[in-house]
Amino acid sequence: MSERLRSDLLTKLCVQYPAWMILSVVFISLPDIPIPSTEMYLDHVFAVLFMAIPFLSECWSIIENLREIVEDNLIDFGMIYLRIIEIIKVWRGHG
Repeated sequence: MSERLRSDLLTKLCVQYPAWMILSVVFISLPDIPIPSTEMYLDHVFAVLFMAIPFLSECWSIIENLREIVEDNLIDFGMIYLRIIEIIKVWRGHG
């Protein structure tokens, strides 16, 4: 493994991800702040968001690596967005 890869991995595993987890624990331990007209609490939403950031970060990294390996448009976010808009229009009856 290259030195850069090892240092990046060490930074992720020993600094960034534990920091997100600690921030999540801090938010979950705060007093419950209800969100009006829902059964959710604001501190819980932030805690889940902070816990999801490392997972989403790794998913994004995997997608970037796959796009570098495969030369064609493996994952084209613009095309995915257009397809979702098209599905929503058809579902609403405007397509």
